[in-house]
Amino acid sequence: MPDQNRPPRKPTKARAKRAARAAPPAREQPPITLRLGDDPPPADQQPSGQPPPVAESAPEPALNPSVEAAIKAWSDQLIDTGGRNRLIYYRDLRSATLDLGEESDADPDAIDDLLSQGRTTLSALFPHATEEDDEEGDPPDEDELLARQQFADALRRTKGIRRKAREHDEEQGIQTLYLAFGFATWTHSGPGSAPNAPILLSPAELDQRGRLDADFGLIISDEWELNPTLLHILRTEFGAQFDEQELDELAQPLEFDALTAQLERICAEVPGFRIRDGIALSTFSYAKLPMVRDLQQAGAAVANHPLVGALAGDEAAKDNLRSLYATGGDDGEFRRPVPPAEEFLILDSDGTQSEVINSARAGNHLVVVGPPRSAARAAPAPPSAAPP
Repeated sequence: MPDQNRPPRKPTKARAKRAARAAPPAREQPPITLRLGDDPPPADQQPSGQPPPVAESAPEPALNPSVEAAIKAWSDQLIDTGGRNRLIYYRDLRSATLDLGEESDADPDAIDDLLSQGRTTLSALFPHATEEDDEEGDPPDEDELLARQQFADALRRTKGIRRKAREHDEEQGIQTLYLAFGFATWTHSGPGSAPNAPILLSPAELDQRGRLDADFGLIISDEWELNPTLLHILRTEFGAQFDEQELDELAQPLEFDALTAQLERICAEVPGFRIRDGIALSTFSYAKLPMVRDLQQAGAAVANHPLVGALAGDEAAKDNLRSLYATGGDDGEFRRPVPPAEEFLILDSDGTQSEVINSARAGNHLVVVGPPRSAARAAPAPPSAAPP
């Protein structure tokens, strides 16, 4: 007799598979396809167990060439494919990068601890003896002097990296401190140096150890990610086809050989594509990449918007915009004071801000020009609480 007090057994994958095998197979129903303009069949004539048919959508019209070219130009400006983008053109700098690869002075055992355990210290990465460690007071030999110089250089670089990462966090609210693992390059036809793009990135933290920033602890996440800017370049400029989810499954240093083989297969048509080993700590920012993806997926919306289409160079949109504003308008109406009973702002606003807010609420297109940290830049905040 079963025990009434026993808690119910939790479902497992094995039990689910047995239940699926025991269940009678569902009868397959022929699919129903509707063309645009067709009426759906009555409900009593639809096969049982099959959802109502969905009409096929009409193919999206081709974009105006000027709009398509503008979207590409805007995307390139946002993603910054030039030499300043460290996600594509990484290079070792005097104060903003820290090389931890095999050719660097970093201790291999400390690197292994960092990759396997997710943490280490700068003094472990660059071991050296301090003056306090020398109990006999003997002068350091050449090797020890060199070790101290290497640690001092690494400490100086780490301070610069941490300072820049904190600046990005405090002023822009973005995480930019990453440990990069592996680099990709290819033949570059334009001017400047060849690409040197990190492949794997792990969010990192630097915490102060000792007095006067004499040492730092380095902590990395166990969640690695593929460089999204690299994947974007491979897809848009070279037409590489790949399943990003499959690549994500190999986004680990322990799977780097398999990931390398997969990327080399995908990039077989990319001129001079090759991958090299390397590890580096630096700041990498790709906060604007989601905006690029939105642009690429919103081509029809861009073309149909009267102002954005005109900015993109669509002549029909330009003509439409000219006719819309041909009669002009009374700019002074937006400068008139708003009665307090009709003003619903979450922050106090001066006359300049009120002018911007009133014009925006009236549905006008406008550009706010002002220096950084000025009152004009703060204008978009107050209307967020204003009723439509």
